Amino acid sequence: MDNQGNVISPNLTLSRYNGFDRYTGICSGAPCLLNEKLEIIRRFPSLDWISTSCYGTQCSKNYFPFLRESVHYGVMDSQGEILAQNIEIEQWGLITIIKAEEKVICATDSKTIELPLARAADVYPVKIQGQLGIFINEANQLVFYNHELEPLFEADADRIVAEHDDLEAEDGIVFKMFVVEKDDKKGVMLETGEMILEPIYDDILYFNHTGYGLAKNQGKGAIFNFRGDWVSDFVYTWDEDFEMQENRILGNWYICPVGADPLVYQRNQNISGCKLDF
Repeated sequence: MDNQGNVISPNLTLSRYNGFDRYTGICSGAPCLLNEKLEIIRRFPSLDWISTSCYGTQCSKNYFPFLRESVHYGVMDSQGEILAQNIEIEQWGLITIIKAEEKVICATDSKTIELPLARAADVYPVKIQGQLGIFINEANQLVFYNHELEPLFEADADRIVAEHDDLEAEDGIVFKMFVVEKDDKKGVMLETGEMILEPIYDDILYFNHTGYGLAKNQGKGAIFNFRGDWVSDFVYTWDEDFEMQENRILGNWYICPVGADPLVYQRNQNISGCKLDF
């Protein structure tokens, strides 16, 4: 029934769509879409279901994921027009990210950005200072869009290739850190777009759970921290006994100064005279 007590339909199972005045349900045995007045816009006998909610604390109110034949996902608009089928859907706050056969669509209720599917890796959803948004590569710049797809800032990079532990600044603000790529070279960027290390290195690895990393340049590695300070010169060869996985150096690590050059050892090695640094 509606809020006046009038019976809308005796054969209706109703769900409010994630807190908005939009509704989906089962109408006489078939999935259906309803407007804010609980009037049936359209029934869909060929669909398994129309989503009644989405991931995250906020969602678009104008895009509705659906399922057909248990495996085929699609999305419709608020009027029941099917926009795309056989796709991947990711709901990121108010942004709906749709990967179709030929393109990637980033959509809010008021704005849409479309990219060729080959550029799907250029779209990077992220949460920054409590705000959901996305990074998108545009004209060789990495642009951060907020939840309404408004551009807030840009950085001189092509894409994000890795995300690491948060960094707490001296004033207590916590920042995310990203390994970014520019012209096949890598660097380190804060979530504000500030470059801690410019993307000029062959590779960037991260010492797992330490706040330290290893930059590679011309076959040698140097240790840095994620405040942008260099701990060593480029003294490490790339065949050091580091256990690596997905841009990380695994294990517990510390620095042992020997002469003028620091050496890196795993914490379970008992090296006389070494100072625990990590």
